[in-house]
Amino acid sequence: MATGQPAFAGNTTAKVFDAILNREPVAPIRLNPVLPAKLDEIINKALEKDRNLRYQGAAEMMVDLRRLQREIESGRTGAVAQSSQTSAVAPRPQLRGLTYNSARSRTRWMVSAAISIITAALAYAFRPMLPPPRVTGYTQLTHDGNAKSFSGQTVANVQTDGSRIFIQENVAGRYVVKQASVAGGDTVPISIPLPNISLNNISPDRSELLVGSFTGYESIQPMWIVPALGGSPRRFV
Repeated sequence: MATGQPAFAGNTTAKVFDAILNREPVAPIRLNPVLPAKLDEIINKALEKDRNLRYQGAAEMMVDLRRLQREIESGRTGAVAQSSQTSAVAPRPQLRGLTYNSARSRTRWMVSAAISIITAALAYAFRPMLPPPRVTGYTQLTHDGNAKSFSGQTVANVQTDGSRIFIQENVAGRYVVKQASVAGGDTVPISIPLPNISLNNISPDRSELLVGSFTGYESIQPMWIVPALGGSPRRFV
């Protein structure tokens, strides 16, 4: 924002990383001589290689930026790069098409923008966190006593269309997909003419299920799409 150039440049990621780690950036005030000297100091401190000499947090940087903003708005000569002696004997410079006053106005905007960004970042970082949810009770949905797991998993894959839940179950050594009301009750198998079925997902409109088909413990399974109400599957991939 202050110079219109990145602090560390390179035509490859490796060169950029090397510059970040090993090269000193060009002083911002050399790239944009109308910058306030204080802003040049702030940027250089933010780019300091030694982590102990860098800003230790956004709040620390914001204090310096607000102090600079106050100096700019009050018109104190110490806030600008030109010394009072130079300003008294020389005409105000025009650099990169900007007059001295417009450059100072742009600097004021940059400082205000930086403060706003840091304020937003701090507000997000220290936003009040909602307490973690607590389980206050539970309702058993199925009562068929069948294992609802696959390949040793301890958590079954469950999908829902809003009114029903779809569950993968092991029934007499065969994996099937069953459905039940979200309010609980009896489970009803969905008729899918495949050897063993792994339940994977449900379509965005909740009308179709994505299932896998397997005979043993294959790591690669053909995938099928099955109507949620049951019916002939069609090969997906």
